[in-house]
Amino acid sequence: MPKSTYSDLIWDFTAYNPEGKLSRIHFSSWTSGSLSEAQEKLTREIRSVIFALIWRRQGAPLSTGTLRNYVSVLSALAVFADGTNLSIRTILGDEGRLQEFSQAGCSGWLFETLSSLLTLLVRTGIPSLGFRVIGDKAISQMKRKNKAYRASIKQHPPIPTRIYSHLISSLQSELKSWLQVEEELLAVMLPCASDPRAGRTLSRQSRIAKVYGLPHQTFPVFEDLLSERVKVYFRERKKTMDLGSLSSLLGGVQLITKTTVQTFTGMRDDEAQSLPYDCLDTSVVNGQVHYLVKGRTTKFANGLVKRVQWVTNLEGHEAIKAAQRIARAIYSVFDVTPSASRGRLEDHPLFVSVAYLGFAGILRRPENGQFSTGLMTHRDFPAGCFLSLTEQDLQELEQIDPHRAWRSEAKFQLGNAWIFTSHQLRRSLALYAQRSGLVSLPSLRRQLKHITEAMSRYYARGSAYAVNFIGDDKDHFGLEWQATQPESSALSYLLNVVLTDEQLFGGHSTWVEHRLKAKASTILADREITVKRFKKGELAYRETIIGGCTNVGTCEKVAVRWLHADCVRDNCKNLVGNVSKLERVIAAQQTMVESLDKGTVEYRMEADDLNILVTARDAIRDKKGAL
Repeated sequence: MPKSTYSDLIWDFTAYNPEGKLSRIHFSSWTSGSLSEAQEKLTREIRSVIFALIWRRQGAPLSTGTLRNYVSVLSALAVFADGTNLSIRTILGDEGRLQEFSQAGCSGWLFETLSSLLTLLVRTGIPSLGFRVIGDKAISQMKRKNKAYRASIKQHPPIPTRIYSHLISSLQSELKSWLQVEEELLAVMLPCASDPRAGRTLSRQSRIAKVYGLPHQTFPVFEDLLSERVKVYFRERKKTMDLGSLSSLLGGVQLITKTTVQTFTGMRDDEAQSLPYDCLDTSVVNGQVHYLVKGRTTKFANGLVKRVQWVTNLEGHEAIKAAQRIARAIYSVFDVTPSASRGRLEDHPLFVSVAYLGFAGILRRPENGQFSTGLMTHRDFPAGCFLSLTEQDLQELEQIDPHRAWRSEAKFQLGNAWIFTSHQLRRSLALYAQRSGLVSLPSLRRQLKHITEAMSRYYARGSAYAVNFIGDDKDHFGLEWQATQPESSALSYLLNVVLTDEQLFGGHSTWVEHRLKAKASTILADREITVKRFKKGELAYRETIIGGCTNVGTCEKVAVRWLHADCVRDNCKNLVGNVSKLERVIAAQQTMVESLDKGTVEYRMEADDLNILVTARDAIRDKKGAL
C-alpha cells in the first residue's frame, strides 16, 4: 500500500531512510493556514520539480536529505513568487528575476543550493521538466559567486591548547562525578518511568491516578528517594530535585559522553549522534588492547548506509560504556534488550532520547520498535567548560594561521569565552594528536598520549590497518589525520627550530643558523612555503627526547637506545638538539646510572650514553663561553 500519492502535501520517505526512521518532505510548510488558489498552484510546481528529480533525471538517486534541501530552496522561491504574483518556473527561467530573489534576503547557503539545483534541472532537460531554466552562462556566474561565498567561510579553528586541555579535563571531571551517583540514579529512574505516579509530588500522584483510572496509592516523592550524596550532586548543578531535573541531567551526561567520544575519535557530530548501542569492539595486538568504535556514515554515499569504524582510547571507550548504561536503563522501561535484539542496529541508538522516560514534556513512544536519538546541543554544557581567550591563546591561533585576521573577528576578542563548535574537536585532534612536538602544554600531552599512539598505529600512511579503517570513505577522520600531519610537523618545525629562543645544537640546527645569517630565512619562516615543502617530502620534523629529527628518508643511525646518543656523538646532519631538554635528559640518566650495578653490561652501556651526552653539553658550554 503506498505511503504517499503525488497530490499529497507531505511525501513519506521513511522507507528510503538509511536507518528506517520517520522521514517526510513537506511541500506547504513555507506558508501558514489554508492555501489560496495561487499558493496551491505553487505547491504543485514544487512537487513537479521534485518528481522530475526523482523519476525523470538520469544518474544516481538523490538522498532524502538532498531532496529536502532542494525543497527548502523551492519553498523560498514560492514565498518570493507569491509576493510578486509570479510562478516558480518563470523565476527559474529569468536571470533578472533570480537576481531579484538573491537580493531579497537570499542566504549564501540558499543561493549555493539554488545553483546546484539549477545545474541538475539543466541536465534533466526541458522535455522532462516542462519548462526552461536559465542558461549555462548565468549558472556559471552563480557558481563564481558561490566560490566567493565559500572562500568567505572561515575554516573551523583548532581550539587553543590551554582551552582544549581544560575542556578535556572538564569532560573527564563531569563524567567522574556522574559515575559516583550513576548506579543510584539509574536505580531510581526505572520505577519512576514504569509508573506515572512514582516520584511525583503527592498532588500530581492523585491527579494522575484519576486520569489513568489507577487505584489510590501513595508513592515517595522524588527527593525522598535520593541519598544525601545524590542531593549534593543536584545542588552543585543548581537543579531542583524532581524528575524533570533528572531528565535534564541524563541528557547532559549523554552530551558529555558524546563530546568525549568525538574528542577521542575525530567523528563528525552526525556520526557520533547516530552511533548504535552495540558499537564497541576491542583488538589485542602484541598483548596491548586497542579500543575500536563501529558506526555508520551516509556522507558521500548517495544517502546509503556505509559502515565505518574509528580507533579511540580508554577514555573514549569508558564514555561509551557510560552512555550504554543510560541507554540500557531507558530500553529496559520497554523490556527491550538492545544487545540481544534481532532488529537493525539503527533501531537502538546509543544516545537514545530521554524523552522516552516521560519525565519532562511530552512522553515519546517507540514507533514499530524503533527508537530515536535525543536532541543534544552544546548550549547545555556545564558552566566553566570553556575558558576565556587570553593573549597567549590568540598568539597560538596567529602562529597556526598568520594570514587570518583573528583579532578582527568578533568571536576571537580578548577576554571573550571561547565559542565552541563540535567540528573544532576534529580539527584540533588532527592537528595536535601527532608526534610532531607542536604541543608544548604538559597536561595536553598526557591527555593525548594514548590516542596519539593508537592513531599512529591505525591511520599512518602505509599502515596495514589503515585500509580496513578508512577504505574508500573520502571523509574518514583518518584521512584528515594524515593530511594534517605535514601541517602539524611544519608548524612544530617553525616554532621549535626556526623561531625558537632556545639554544640549539646539532647538524640541522647549524644549517638553519647559517641560512638565517645569510638572510635566506624567507624559505624557512614563511608558513605556506614551509608547509608545502613538508607536504612534498622535502622537509620533515618529528620530536625526540632531546629535541627533534629532520630526516626525510631511511635513518642511517637507527636508534636502538632511546637517548639517540649516537646522533649526538656524531653530530648527525638531521639532529636538532635542544640544550634545555639535553640538561633534563642528563639529570634523569645520571639518576638511572647511579641505581645500576656497576659490574653489569647494562651499567656500562648506560654510562657510555651518559658520557656522550655530558661531553656534548660541555662542548656547547665551552663554545658559548668562547663567544
